[in-house]
Amino acid sequence: MFKTKSGFTIVELLIVIVVIGILAAITIVAYNGIQQRARVSSVSSALNQAAKKIAVWQVDNPGVSPSSLSTAGVSDTSDVAFQYSQTGGGTGYCITATTGSVSYKITENTQPTAGGCSGHGVGGVAAIMNLISNPSLEANTTGWTLLWYGGSGTGTATRMTDGGYSGSGYYRKTFSNTATNSINVGYYIASPVTAGRTYYGLGYMRSSRAQNVYAQLSWLDAASAVISGSNGSSIIMAPNTWTPISATGVAPASAVTVRLTLTTPSSGSTVIFNSGDTYDVDAAMLVDGNGTYTYADGNSPSWVWTTTTNGSTSTGPPL
Repeated sequence: MFKTKSGFTIVELLIVIVVIGILAAITIVAYNGIQQRARVSSVSSALNQAAKKIAVWQVDNPGVSPSSLSTAGVSDTSDVAFQYSQTGGGTGYCITATTGSVSYKITENTQPTAGGCSGHGVGGVAAIMNLISNPSLEANTTGWTLLWYGGSGTGTATRMTDGGYSGSGYYRKTFSNTATNSINVGYYIASPVTAGRTYYGLGYMRSSRAQNVYAQLSWLDAASAVISGSNGSSIIMAPNTWTPISATGVAPASAVTVRLTLTTPSSGSTVIFNSGDTYDVDAAMLVDGNGTYTYADGNSPSWVWTTTTNGSTSTGPPL
């Protein structure tokens, strides 16, 4: 007689493979859930410990919050990174604790909750700073300089308050004759730049007629002389439409400050503006960072002003 050999059929093998796959998926999901809960527990515990240390510090310093976490004996651990801000004019505080992609926050009046304090980075993404202290001309034109080259265009330059790209303020040039050269609106950054660092500049422009525009970062030395420039791509903006223009560049060795310029290029005898035409600028941003960023200032969600509202640098998570 012939003996029949036993074994698994293809269908049975497929069933086993599918079952193993399902079990593996369940295990991975369960592990991720455990890991997430462990991170939440870690940052929550760290925040509670930080709050207790601040409370102890306040026994000897009633009515105020410490100027920094280190003042109260709080520092980063191998797992948790802290960010700290005073609030309420120095009477309160807000702390963000992050481990991996998990961020929680606490204040003097709350328990740990998911998210980050305004002005702090969240989920492992660091906060950025808009280095321009008057980014959307909400109160005045401080820092903005109207630069006219060629002398062929006349008119008025006015801070408008009937609605810009960001907020109500913006800068407008209204022409009273035909212009045949370039017009630049520059912003001078008072804070120093760091040689070798990459900077990203952004601004919004609008014109009553189609216009060729670009942004430029001009690097200045200690004597405020221009060393070199980093130009963004030239684009055509549609009439009456706020259009973002940007430039990225690396600060050269002798650079001390940088000037962000929003400009129409020189055009020789070509008419670029007629009498009655308008040219608007708003929402300027300069970031020390190698990336492309969306405009933000202290009025943006989760952002704060460093000191004066609409009149200082501002920080927050990239938007």
